[in-house]
Amino acid sequence: MELKAAKQAFRECVKLAGGFEAAADLMGVSKTLLHNLQSPNMPDDPRERPLSFLLRLEEAAQKPCFLTAMAASHGLVLMPAASSEAEDFRDVLLKFAAVAGRLVNDGSEAYSDKRIDAAEEKTLRADLHAIASAVHELASAINKERTR
Repeated sequence: MELKAAKQAFRECVKLAGGFEAAADLMGVSKTLLHNLQSPNMPDDPRERPLSFLLRLEEAAQKPCFLTAMAASHGLVLMPAASSEAEDFRDVLLKFAAVAGRLVNDGSEAYSDKRIDAAEEKTLRADLHAIASAVHELASAINKERTR
């Protein structure tokens, strides 16, 4: 993907995530960094950010801006996957695995400098909250499957 397309996708994600201040707070980085990553006049390259960083921003934007741009750069188009109304046990299990994976990834990234700052703590606590919700959902799915 070209730098121009990456910066444009990043700019769209930041906008959809609530703007520079909201996105900076969510991501635990400065508004200046976010501005530099989306500005065509700055050399900062969003393609060099960790995938977890970009995915967290896309999740906040509630739109796969970066993924769509990546697909387009290869001549592809993203299509929504067909889903059934009823969520089955595998879906719940996969959702739990994704939340747990995000915690492991965020925890590893946060502790890479052998300390956890306030922004990293906020991210990890949000991940823990998501894990707790996912555990309850998984327990309910297990109970539902057991009674079938």
